[in-house]
Parts: sequence; C-alpha cells; structure tokens
Amino acid sequence: MDKSQQIKGFKGILELIKYFDTEEKCAEYLAFQRWGDNPICPHCNHDKIYELKGKNKRFKCASCRKQLSVRVGTIFEDSKIKLQKWFTAIWLVTSHKRAYPRFNCTGI
Repeated sequence: MDKSQQIKGFKGILELIKYFDTEEKCAEYLAFQRWGDNPICPHCNHDKIYELKGKNKRFKCASCRKQLSVRVGTIFEDSKIKLQKWFTAIWLVTSHKRAYPRFNCTGI
C-alpha cells in the first residue's frame, strides 16, 4: 500500500495489521498523512523542522525550539493507546457499509 492512501483503502483487517506491524511504521504513515514531505510546527507554524534521532519519531522546531512528535495537535496526543490500535479502530469504523453506532473501542 502506498503511504498516500487512506486507512480505509485496505481490503481487510489482516492486510491493515500486517502493513502496520510496528509503531514506527504507524508514526511514519501519520507524519506523511499530516504533513506530506514538509513537517510544520504545530506551536508556531514554522516549516523548518529537524528530525531527532532515537527510537521514537520526534522532531524539533528550528524557530521555537520545541520538541514535538507526530501525535502533537491530533486526537492521539494524550493517548496511551498505540497507533496500531488506533488505526485498527479507525479502519473498523470507517470501512464498513453499516455504521457502528455503539462501537466500543475499549475491547480492541
């Protein structure tokens, strides 16, 4: 699957789980969906961002000098739930013809 495609573009849940097999791959996908090739600081809207080395995908703004991750400024920001579980839940809710009005995400 191409990074430019949406999560709902997967044919099945097993394909989604196989594609997003690591948290790092999820973070890369989220960064591409959010910024494309040009990250922007959510604090000061500056476009000169440096990627920091390390296990987690983190960035630092050249203007305000704040560190940030791909989760900052999104619904995932304060969540302890891994992006893999979030992506699975999003796929389940958005990929079916019938909506899940009482969908419970706690069991995922």
